[in-house]
Amino acid sequence: STIYADRLLQDGLINQEDLESQIDQVSDEFEAEYQYSTSASPSMSEWQPQNADFHKRPVNVTGLPIKRLQAVGRACARVPEGFEIHDSVKKIFDGRLRQLAQERVDWALAEQLAIGSLILNFSPDSGDDVTTGL
Repeated sequence: STIYADRLLQDGLINQEDLESQIDQVSDEFEAEYQYSTSASPSMSEWQPQNADFHKRPVNVTGLPIKRLQAVGRACARVPEGFEIHDSVKKIFDGRLRQLAQERVDWALAEQLAIGSLILNFSPDSGDDVTTGL
């Protein structure tokens, strides 16, 4: 955006020549990809996994122990006692618990685990967060 570009220039983080060069480079890349997309017609085999172990997920690279992530996931799927949830929500929660048990996580659950683990690690009496009230 021009607001961001103007700020980079104003703060002296980039000069006008480099900025224009980077904009041209990105525009050229976008144009090349667009031209390719209009002429290419990939076959279905290109969309299929090439590795026989495509159901395996990558290793845990979060830095948190798997047991901690599973605890966060179970807490997110816990329904308060006496609270009745809709069948669709129950199905989602059951699916997430099943994923945790299998140590297989989709994007939605991964985001939930990330947010939950950040909340657990948040300390309101440290850093700049104290002054901002966050």
